[in-house]
Amino acid sequence: IARPGGGLRAEEGAPLRGEVCYVPQRPYNALGSLSDQLTYPSVLPGGLPREELRRWLRLVGLEHLMDSLPCTESLLCTPLSDKDTDSVVDWGAYLSLPEQQAFGFARLLYHCPRFAILDECTSALDADFQERLYRMARELGITYVTMARRPALQEHHTSVLRLTGNPLEDSGGWSLSELLPRRPPAGAANDRIKE
Repeated sequence: IARPGGGLRAEEGAPLRGEVCYVPQRPYNALGSLSDQLTYPSVLPGGLPREELRRWLRLVGLEHLMDSLPCTESLLCTPLSDKDTDSVVDWGAYLSLPEQQAFGFARLLYHCPRFAILDECTSALDADFQERLYRMARELGITYVTMARRPALQEHHTSVLRLTGNPLEDSGGWSLSELLPRRPPAGAANDRIKE
């Protein structure tokens, strides 16, 4: 669990609708334009302006998609099949798993919720890129809970929640422990986000 600026505490009666984002290992791929992929579950009529979309994609290393897809004003970077110019290609088949995971994180940064549940969402990404994404989320003030197998991710967290036992047999338990302070982040992701 990582909470920018301190510990995690419950806030009585605080509504969380729209405040929590779940990013799975294999993110949902929305049907529609490249802009629709980024803004999902929100749909913006006409999509994001092209340069704003390019900036968001640049943050997560996907800017090349702007140049490799047929873009028109009406389709705004929707990949089309060879046979039918009105059919949208399945984004899950079009994007590699690392690209899908980068898109999932771009979506998180775009929506900038108070809380995020990150479920193995960077498992296909290299460690340096993963570190950059977590740093951006932290600098944006997103509190995140991560489910992961990579020990290196601990440096991006302040606490460890361990689940034990078998919840199906009512023998489940848990423990929460603080991690040693992490090293200061190198570089400033905020400068990249404001570009």
